[in-house]
This record gives sequence, structure tokens and C-alpha cells, in this order.
Amino acid sequence: MPDHAALLAQVNSQGAQGYAFVSPVAFGSEKGNLFFQAKARAASRLVYEVDPDPFTPELLKKRGADGWAFKSFMGGGAMFVKDDARASKYEYHTEASVTLDLLNEWGQKGYRYLGPAVTSSGPMELFMRGHTAGGGTYAYKAPSLSGSTQAELLAQLQQQGEDRHLYVGPMNIDKGNSLFVTGPMQTKKLEYALKDYNAIRTMTQMLTELNAMAADGYVYLGAVAFGSNAFGVYVKGLMLPVVQPLSGTIYP
Repeated sequence: MPDHAALLAQVNSQGAQGYAFVSPVAFGSEKGNLFFQAKARAASRLVYEVDPDPFTPELLKKRGADGWAFKSFMGGGAMFVKDDARASKYEYHTEASVTLDLLNEWGQKGYRYLGPAVTSSGPMELFMRGHTAGGGTYAYKAPSLSGSTQAELLAQLQQQGEDRHLYVGPMNIDKGNSLFVTGPMQTKKLEYALKDYNAIRTMTQMLTELNAMAADGYVYLGAVAFGSNAFGVYVKGLMLPVVQPLSGTIYP
């Protein structure tokens, strides 16, 4: 079967066991797909569909009303995810571009920033509301992370964690180069950890590290380049749902 059909079969098989699809991963010639199970969402049963229709606001409205959260794009079209253990509906909003003020304006209306998307009318910035039960609001900040060492980067992440801000990812917006988000549901301070991403050579090594960190309560947020180095970013104490511009919605 085509690669995208094989992927869809795999993510639904894992989703039926409560594992959420994060993203494809690759190390050298090794390629695979990363899945994550949160203990707090052990009852979740995730279903994935790929819609081949043109990606339009009308499609998003229809899918959202039927309880589907946008995940990401793949070869066959737009991938959506639904948790059969929860009854949710979603609303979407698009903007031609974003500023920090705009992110916070829509965040206060309960919309979570999903990242850039290519619609039938061109590139757009995508937002989604209804991601969590009972709604909620979001506040964004965009500081500039700088320095040349792992210790310097970690210290800056920990400072944001003290303010309950979750690292979204690198993003040049206004005068900053990194995007963070928080909300009323994030009542705990966040604790960050960094691992040397360049030291990972195989998929087995990566999985071993991910599971070791997960056993200690850390959620993997992805890799970030910092100077000539790259680090895996982990966070502990997370209460917000993880949504990243590169990997999309993890748990709807």
C-alpha cells in the first residue's frame, strides 16, 4: 500500500492502544514514527483520518463540528485526530500572518495557535478553540534565547518554567526568536531538561532516552538547534496540552 496509507494504518493501530502519534523521526538511514502515551490520558482511544479534500476554512469548520482536531499534513491530505473517549467539538480561525499581540488576542478568546498551514487560498496561520474540556485561555510570550552552552540555554528555559510558560518552539516573531505559552490550567511551575541530541546515533538510543525521561515524569518537546549544537528539550509538570507547529496536535 502507499506510504501514507501504511502510516494511517499504523497510527490507528497505535491509537487504539492509547498511544498518540507525535511525528516521523529519522536518525541517519533509520526512519520511524514516534508515539507517546500520557498516563493521565490512559483511557484515550485515538482515531485518525486523512481528508483528501482541499484544505479550506469550510473543511475545517465541518471537521471541527464533527469532533476532529487538525493534526498535520501528510501525502494523502490533511490528517485529523479524534479521541473516542471524549466528546469534543472544535472551532478554527485563520490569519494571513501573526504577531505576538495577535496570538494573545486570539489566545484570550480561547484559541490555541497551531502554526502555519497551506490552505487552498494560500499560506495561513492556524488557530483552534475547544482543545481542552471547558475551554480555557492562552497567553503567549516571545523572548530571545541566546548563549553558547547547554547550561545557558537551560537556565533561560527554567526561568520561563518558573512563570509556568511552556516552550512551543523556535519562532521569529516581533523581536523574539522563541515562542512560549501558558494558561490558567497550568497551575504548576514547569521544570525543563536538555539532552545532547547530537549524541543520539540510532533510533534505539533515542527510544531508550525518551522512555528513561518519561519514567522520571518528563515529556519530550522536540529538538532545538542552539549555536552549533542541538538539544532534545524535555519538560516536567506539564498540564497544558502539547501542540507544536511542527508536530501538531498530540492529544485532542
